[in-house]
Amino acid sequence: MSLRVSFLSFGCKLNQLETEALAEAFVAAGARLVPPASPEPIDLLVLNTCTVTAQAEARARRALRQAREVHPACLALATGCWAEVAPAEIAALGEGVLVLPGRLKAGILGLPAYLSSAQAQGGKLGEVLGQWLGEGASGPRPDPFSYRPESFARHSRPSLKVQEGCDNRCSYCRVSLARGPSVSLDPGLVLERLQGLEAGGAPEAVLTGVNLSQYRSGGLGFSGLLGRLLAGTSSIRLRLSSWEPDKVDPAFLEVFGEDRIRPHLHLALQSGSDSILAAMGRDYKGARVLAAVEGLRRAKADPHISADVIVGFPGEGEGEFRETLDLVREAGFGSLQVFPYSPRPGTPAAAFSGAVAAPVAEERRSRLAQFSLEARKAYGGRWLGKRVEAVVEGRDILAAGGLWRRATSENYLKLALSASGAPPRGTGLDLTLDNKAPPPGFDALAET
Repeated sequence: MSLRVSFLSFGCKLNQLETEALAEAFVAAGARLVPPASPEPIDLLVLNTCTVTAQAEARARRALRQAREVHPACLALATGCWAEVAPAEIAALGEGVLVLPGRLKAGILGLPAYLSSAQAQGGKLGEVLGQWLGEGASGPRPDPFSYRPESFARHSRPSLKVQEGCDNRCSYCRVSLARGPSVSLDPGLVLERLQGLEAGGAPEAVLTGVNLSQYRSGGLGFSGLLGRLLAGTSSIRLRLSSWEPDKVDPAFLEVFGEDRIRPHLHLALQSGSDSILAAMGRDYKGARVLAAVEGLRRAKADPHISADVIVGFPGEGEGEFRETLDLVREAGFGSLQVFPYSPRPGTPAAAFSGAVAAPVAEERRSRLAQFSLEARKAYGGRWLGKRVEAVVEGRDILAAGGLWRRATSENYLKLALSASGAPPRGTGLDLTLDNKAPPPGFDALAET
């Protein structure tokens, strides 16, 4: 196949994993990956979209426009969550923009072979894609667990998808509308795929899903799955993509304390105000979050605990925001991901009264972002001079007059290695964190 193809991924780690697998399928069929901003012509641009926020949709819209300014003749194939809930909106972005609903996204894994066969018979790319889309829309839904990347064009730490969809009905979120109800991969297949990654030399794997706490298969919940994975492997480390605060229970804490589970957990907090959590449809209160954090710190020595926070939710006054600010300080999170609320069509919260003005929401976001910067610096400072496990990341970075290669520590610190003589991407190693100031964009300097 002589096809030149580009990929753009937006949103969660799960989308990144799926994009990785799609890119690999094209490369395996002989296509060539070309960066969207490259002046080299591309034939097909694949966008894996997100609908969590209006900003995520705007980024995809902007990226599509910019790519087609550079490559006006290319065709664009949009899929993912935004493509599931608003296909007509995306199709209206211009001629040559094709849409595959997110529920059919895994079908793209078979697209390279389809293109090769059709183009060998003289079919034109646009016509072939149109025919393929028509056939896919009338066929069975593809297996959501068919993404199995064996080589990784973009990431150093392989991800393993074990769960899809969500049974929650949070008032602000339409991911459950886009991805459907929760389904889980059979634990035997999870173990088989993890053993394959371990045999291939991967030092670490990220277990990912839309809502890992809803994993249920073969009589196992997620804590039971982790226990089975640890028993069936010998060296590979496991990192969790995210977790629900109210699901930090004794069974989870017991397995989280195991040595090969990375000391890092991202909690889907969303707010520290009990009244806002109730309006969001979140089934816990701030006290439960603090208890979860306390339990995690008993299970592991000073793990990096991070959290998502939404600011500017309808009805959030200064008092409710202060409750969130007080909670994140008391919890001592190592970092935050902060998002201003944006109403999502089709969700209950889109009709709520008490809208927060955009400048107010932005000011609150800025205050929490500043807290996050200070918290991350303080957390990293506690680890200076200590020894950690890490995985070497991708391309070298020019900063502070030097060339650096990034490594991610077991507790999710971004470490700077001198690029001269540094190990290749994907290498697992032990590092000592230096007490010297790191280059900009890094948490610490490190040496082997």
